Amino acid sequence: MYQKTILASAIIALFPQISLSQTTELEPIIISAARTSQSVNQTPTQISIIDRETIVATGATNIAELLLSQTNIQLQSLFGNGTRTTIGMGGFGANAFANTLILIDGRRLNNPDISSADFNGIQLDDIQQIEIIDGSAGVLFGEAAVGGVINIITRKPIGFNASVNTSIGSNQYRDLRGSVSDRMASGFGYRVSAEREIADNYRDRNDLGNKRFSILLDQEQGGNRYFTEYRYTDEKLQFPGALSTQQISDNREQAQNPNDDFHTETHSGRLGGDFKLNSQWHLEAELTGRKVRGNGTLSSSGLNQQRQVYSFNPRFIGKLDQLNLTLGADIERSKYSLSSKFGTQFNRQKMESIYGQATFSPLSTLSLTGGLRYAKERNELTDSFTFPTGKNASDNVTVGSLGARWIFASAWQLLTRWDQNFRFAKVDENLDSSTGNILKTQTGNNYEIGVEYNGTQYQFKSKLFRQDLENEIDSDPLASPFGDFPANTNLADTQRNGLNLQSHWQINSQLKLGVNYTWMDAKFSHGKDKGKRIPLVAKHHFSINGEWKPMDTLSFFSEIDYLGKRFVSGDYPNTLATVDSRTIVNLSARYKLKQFNVKLRINNLTDKQYNGSGVRTFSETAAFYPAPERSFILNFGVDL
Repeated sequence: MYQKTILASAIIALFPQISLSQTTELEPIIISAARTSQSVNQTPTQISIIDRETIVATGATNIAELLLSQTNIQLQSLFGNGTRTTIGMGGFGANAFANTLILIDGRRLNNPDISSADFNGIQLDDIQQIEIIDGSAGVLFGEAAVGGVINIITRKPIGFNASVNTSIGSNQYRDLRGSVSDRMASGFGYRVSAEREIADNYRDRNDLGNKRFSILLDQEQGGNRYFTEYRYTDEKLQFPGALSTQQISDNREQAQNPNDDFHTETHSGRLGGDFKLNSQWHLEAELTGRKVRGNGTLSSSGLNQQRQVYSFNPRFIGKLDQLNLTLGADIERSKYSLSSKFGTQFNRQKMESIYGQATFSPLSTLSLTGGLRYAKERNELTDSFTFPTGKNASDNVTVGSLGARWIFASAWQLLTRWDQNFRFAKVDENLDSSTGNILKTQTGNNYEIGVEYNGTQYQFKSKLFRQDLENEIDSDPLASPFGDFPANTNLADTQRNGLNLQSHWQINSQLKLGVNYTWMDAKFSHGKDKGKRIPLVAKHHFSINGEWKPMDTLSFFSEIDYLGKRFVSGDYPNTLATVDSRTIVNLSARYKLKQFNVKLRINNLTDKQYNGSGVRTFSETAAFYPAPERSFILNFGVDL
């Protein structure tokens, strides 16, 4: 009854209130619609923005907490503290790491191997806004932009600013971070930030230690901008493992794995700029590099892992009267190696693509968008078992998109879009395939139609979508040619049908209300599991959140988030125990007096016992990752 009441309230609040009279359209600055900064989104892509004000108001301590209640996003959490959390968009579960594209200032955070993107290497204090592309974006962003795109935009130096923050919390959580930035009269700017974070975490043998450092230098001159950036992260983490139902009943905090841990060190750099060529054209380009070294113990085996990723991403942006153009290339080189007692794996991968997107506005109320991308890849594979003498493999794909945005009434817009997408196999997926052969490239067609209302007090978005995938790549627990072990395979055809609703209402100067709801039907459309649900994808996800600011110095934020039950990873026949549905309540409060501020966030206020994710085991049973019960983090800060 409690959950039904919440759902009814959510649906009622989602639809526009006819009493609102002000209908001026909002025009936020967005980057992800055309891979360049612009004030109005003329493309038929629905983009949600978590701005700086919201980031501060939520009291969130990591990106996972910010994304928890967003429309069309489902998180797969192993530890409940944001670490090793996988973001799933558009109905993807265990393979979401390869079908949701994560960017920081347009630079890919997705790894070339099956490891999840390390988006928690970014301090929240460094983030200006997060842009969420709801749906396929294969033409504009390329490989892996299947279920959606999350672009994390960092803060640029404007004037002098310095801050120091320290936090304490449950499970021996301790955090100290600081930053300083400035913009000189000459146009030179800088931003430097550092952080040290430690915690025991909720589970036994789940200690976490993080170090983060970043520096950005840039120069603005004559309409041009040049920048260079360096980021460093050092993470030490213990892995307690998944527990059976009986183990959870006995002690949900216990560790299954007595020795598993991993130490990861990451260096990344970026060099680029925005160059004004003439009154109509400018060039944006970045050269980026990332080196990651990891070592530790997993499943009683010592591991050494290395990955190197380099990319060059130039794009020409043109504004020609009624026509806006984005023409660019994405070039990536990566190397991956893994050594353990079971042998070694190595892959050198090259990915190259060219693309173009055009938006034509013949009327002030109508915009038409079309685009095309050609991409190719090449792999040089070596593996102790599958390809001991080495193997070269290559493939290419062409995808297109068409869409329209129509303003059919004051503040009302209709959007319709068709977008094709693709993803190549990760560098280590081909090294452990179900057939011992090269995996086929995954391809998909995405269709959607939506309505938006953007007023000064009320915003509303709705969208119906369908995505058909061929050769979807995932791990099958029983597909290995060497016996009953997991192996990567091309699945039978899959289909995802969904409905997204989101609403934001500025009730008055003190009170805001937000409601999000997603219905997702992710299933196999062909093959032996036809009609079965995709594992780790819930049918229903809805949330209600509110912010109350009774005075300029004091604010409160709360959210109620419901996620339906999910089949565990690898349970294609849908026969095992499920990750049960859960409803959690989070609450935060913030008090600011001059340059001083105090924040308190309480997660899982009702002390709910639930599981963050689940997996099928070798014994064909379900095992789960228990999530934390009630916890808190208290933060003290000074802003200068």
